[in-house]
Amino acid sequence: MFINSRCRKCGSTVPFDDTRELMYCCYCGAQLFRTDIIAGSPAPVPAPAAPKQANAVSGPNLVVSYQSKYPDEPMILIIVETKESVSVYPGQQVSLHINAGKQKLFFKMHNKTYIKPLSVDPNANGPIMIDCSLGGVAHINIQYPSAVVPTVTN
Repeated sequence: MFINSRCRKCGSTVPFDDTRELMYCCYCGAQLFRTDIIAGSPAPVPAPAAPKQANAVSGPNLVVSYQSKYPDEPMILIIVETKESVSVYPGQQVSLHINAGKQKLFFKMHNKTYIKPLSVDPNANGPIMIDCSLGGVAHINIQYPSAVVPTVTN
């Protein structure tokens, strides 16, 4: 389970996987220890409301699929900016919308957490496709769509 906590170094709200002993702040890299979270220092904080973006395109712009040799264990996907999380079971595919710009995603697969940066282009011609698989090792393959080239008319 993920607990929202505040980083002691930079003050950012960070999702902390309470099944791990140590994680790192995804903003400044500071070490966060499970014992500090459980003891309440830094204190868990509520997740902030998702920021609104004036020029955000509506509809899904991210498609995530997951395959695993562990059929009953879902992958947990967390969008760091909005703290939105979704469980994806093996063989499933989910479509989401994330804001344009630089984003970080957490992928929790079989008791390990992976962090992947994304760059979301608001002019992209289609969604970003992410294929995740877990066999002996985890694989996260990200395919970016081509950008839409604006046409100039006279």
